[in-house]
Amino acid sequence: MEIPAYYDGECLYRVRFNPPAAGNWSLTSKSMQADLNGLTWNVEVSPDTGDRLSPLEISPRDAIRFGRKGGGDVSLLAFECDWLWALDYGDPALPRVRRFLEEVAKNGFNQIVLNVYAHDVRWPKDPNVAPRHLFTPPPAWPFGGNNSAPDHSKLNLEFFRHYDRLIALLDELNLSAHIMIYVWNKEVNWPAARSVEDNRYFDYVVKRYQGFPNVVWDISKEALGYGHNDMGYITERIDRLRALDAHRRLVTVHDYLYCNHHPDKVDFISVQEWGTNLHAKMGEIFAKHKGKPIFNIEHGGYERGPHDIFGGAYEDPVACLDRNYACLFAGCDSTYYWQDSSWNVLIWDPWTLPEKDRPHWQYFRHMRALINAVNLPALRPDEKGSSSGYCLSDGKDVFVVYAPGTNVRVNVTGKATTGGKFTSQWFDPITGKFGVIETIESMKFWHAFRVPLQGNPAVLILRRMTPSS
Repeated sequence: MEIPAYYDGECLYRVRFNPPAAGNWSLTSKSMQADLNGLTWNVEVSPDTGDRLSPLEISPRDAIRFGRKGGGDVSLLAFECDWLWALDYGDPALPRVRRFLEEVAKNGFNQIVLNVYAHDVRWPKDPNVAPRHLFTPPPAWPFGGNNSAPDHSKLNLEFFRHYDRLIALLDELNLSAHIMIYVWNKEVNWPAARSVEDNRYFDYVVKRYQGFPNVVWDISKEALGYGHNDMGYITERIDRLRALDAHRRLVTVHDYLYCNHHPDKVDFISVQEWGTNLHAKMGEIFAKHKGKPIFNIEHGGYERGPHDIFGGAYEDPVACLDRNYACLFAGCDSTYYWQDSSWNVLIWDPWTLPEKDRPHWQYFRHMRALINAVNLPALRPDEKGSSSGYCLSDGKDVFVVYAPGTNVRVNVTGKATTGGKFTSQWFDPITGKFGVIETIESMKFWHAFRVPLQGNPAVLILRRMTPSS
């Protein structure tokens, strides 16, 4: 591995190295500066005996899934929090960030989507937001000068030292850091594209953060929007990143137009799909890109909070949950947004709010419980498995059907279940409760199940009692 060093001030260069395997490693420095060239070290790396997660990768079992080395397949459930870096800036202990992230992790999320830097929003701001929850203008910026009068020839090393602590805390809490290196619609005064200053910033971020095992790269949020650049620029950035990143972290682009045209350049397909028929849309994308995971990074469901921040197409908590399930049962992964933490407003202590204003994160804790209970990454979308609701199955022994709140019944169909002896069980996505397990002696070709609680979403779990050989 050839790992680039990064400058950290006061004549100090660092190399951040995350060994991909236990054993004895030898390190040798290479530098045009004589006193930094040819230095050697030996490092003995012991096997990991703790509960820290290995880096996210593409599953070796099934290329449409994420996985971890030695840890099985993974269903991603991300949480976008663009201004998270600004919380606790200047406090090395990050007390508020830690408390916030502990709550996020406890509720089933395993990835945070965040910017390196975002400056301000373009939409009107709610004047009722408490100053302690508002992060525009932000407390620092990554270059010299400031956003209004930038000195792009310099990098603000204190900014990056703070960012180090944030990424390290995410790693400690087993949360992936989906880092968007650029963002074009948050009023950032960036260096000119492809300039020396632009390259310096981009290279520095890759050099400094590739060694963190929890990092996932995203070239830019909405990469082809807002007239900043073109596909050629994004391709050049990806090539540049891959040449620098000796750790080979996963790479994507928050732009389906790019991913659709250049699936060979990214490790997984990122989608921004807001369609009302979301499950069908995601199913089409899943079928088109059969060899890669599909990640809906922004589906238009922004759960409302106490403030009017940025309205999506869906704001009701259950409607937003339903959209995450629509992605999940199309074989894709997804992202959650709460209006009061995903952008420039960050209510880092939502548990102090009146009950009516709190986010419904518990719904996603319940979703994680379901994912674990049925080993959901091992299942695939099954259009023939149900004539109503969204079906995932292994094609023979396990069938899981999601019924939106409008369903009165779920109809399980097809030869795979006909005549078989199954158990059936309902799961309530709102309460997280699993119902009584019942036995079906012989499944009909068209077997109808009545949804237990009308008006609520529900999940039906069918398991063959004598698994197929």
